[in-house]
Amino acid sequence: MTYRMSGDVRLDGAPDIKVSTMLAPSEMPVPPPMVLAGWWGDKFNRLFLNPVNTPKLKGVDVAVDLLPERRVASIENAWTPSTEVEAGSEIPVKVFLRPYRGERIERDVTVKIPAGMPRGDHRIVFSDAETMNRMQHAAAAENRYMDIPETVSLLNQERGNNQLYVSLVEGRPTFYSDDKTLPALPASVLNVLQTEHTTSRALIGSPESAQEQFAIPFDQVVSGSYSLKITVK
Repeated sequence: MTYRMSGDVRLDGAPDIKVSTMLAPSEMPVPPPMVLAGWWGDKFNRLFLNPVNTPKLKGVDVAVDLLPERRVASIENAWTPSTEVEAGSEIPVKVFLRPYRGERIERDVTVKIPAGMPRGDHRIVFSDAETMNRMQHAAAAENRYMDIPETVSLLNQERGNNQLYVSLVEGRPTFYSDDKTLPALPASVLNVLQTEHTTSRALIGSPESAQEQFAIPFDQVVSGSYSLKITVK
């Protein structure tokens, strides 16, 4: 059985939180209902353990569909006719996923190379929601005094696990502060931010910048990641 859920968490004085996830049986000996309960527990812990303000919950509206099969697919690999590309061009890519049962899934996508992308080696990354959310979760964990609006904003930025995300990755650092993603910061701005932040409001950095291009929806849980190396001439 696979659980597909979507809905809203309504708060007084703050935007609604849009929730969406799919849960399917895994190799772990934990039934999906328990995993779903833990998923909800994480969301409400982040809201109600807030050290600044207590949220005022108005209601939760959720629809849960039960699908009579194990709907999971792992990202297997990707292929493009030529890994040498020009800035400003569009390149065709085939991406392959392996479902729990049946033939592997193939998708044809077109990736846009930005006109201002510097020459050299870069990566096209095909990934799941967990990979995309990882750095923002780390930044939130390091910030001990994140208020309700920032927490709601961060929850609404989380990607759904029933999509495959296509991103261009460059060797420029990205920093995460509260609910904000700050790619390719000038040194002067970075120095100011580092001065303003304290041990309770940390500035988390990543050595690379991932520019999300688009997401491919699936009616199953998508897991894993695959990097396709390209060279901009």
